[in-house]
Amino acid sequence: MTNEELLAHIDSLRTYLVNNMKEEYFEDEDGCVEQITEGDDELLLKAKGGYSSHVDVLASVKNTGNGFIFHFPSYSCTAQENYICMGYDEAEYIRKLLTYQHKHDTTRS
Repeated sequence: MTNEELLAHIDSLRTYLVNNMKEEYFEDEDGCVEQITEGDDELLLKAKGGYSSHVDVLASVKNTGNGFIFHFPSYSCTAQENYICMGYDEAEYIRKLLTYQHKHDTTRS
């Protein structure tokens, strides 16, 4: 893959993430509501309802130009915050696996 092809692929993936996740809301089986928004240079998954009042950002992803850094803050004294760094190819593999798993999950109603 040439550099131009790689840059086009990266741009395509970022466009997909931004276009498909801008101002999107989710509600889980417990009634907790989350919203994905675009920050200055990252996408944020924010708690919007059903969470304790001190809980804000649940997860974020930042495009570094070489891959992504995912951040999962902790709002508990018994759990630490987590960071996951991965290249674009690894993120693409995870997207494919999660898409497949979601399509074939028979436990979902």
